[in-house]
Amino acid sequence: MIAKSLKCPDCGAEIQVKEDATKCFCTYCGTQIQFVDENTITHKYVDVAKIKEVESQERQNNKKNTVQRDNANDLGIMAVGTFYVAGLMMTVLISFNEDRNTINFNTLIKVMSLYNIICLFIIIIVLRIYEVKRLQNIEKAIHEDIELKNYRDALIKTASLSTNSIVMLQKDRQYWNDKRKQYKNLIHELQKES
Repeated sequence: MIAKSLKCPDCGAEIQVKEDATKCFCTYCGTQIQFVDENTITHKYVDVAKIKEVESQERQNNKKNTVQRDNANDLGIMAVGTFYVAGLMMTVLISFNEDRNTINFNTLIKVMSLYNIICLFIIIIVLRIYEVKRLQNIEKAIHEDIELKNYRDALIKTASLSTNSIVMLQKDRQYWNDKRKQYKNLIHELQKES
């Protein structure tokens, strides 16, 4: 389907162009050439290598930010867990108190039990949020691989796009398992097309 050849306006290299093309790139110097009409062309230099370098740097920065966020989440989980363990220890120590007949002791046990229950719920909520973020990051990475046509990498990542975590509700588990199957089918279709 190569219909015509022309010379690059910047470097003078011979370029083969399809008849229906509205633009092309010089494979020698990277100049983008646009066809306004049959007799008029415009051109500008496009540093494709620089564009790819910037895109790669942006992806690395995004991954770095994700790792920092994940580390902050881990610290939050550890802090809440520490408070929970401290509350349990305080409850156990109080329960060994010899003077158990006072009102303060019974009130304190109730307060500490409530404290432990609240900490446990906070841990479950934080772990659930952490698991959802993990799955969303995997989904984002799958999208990036599909855009870059790295179907093999995307397919490998789809295997991680499921959860059996006890902090997730059954409907959430089903949602992510369905998403995994959808991506797997999409990637197989894209592989067949390319």
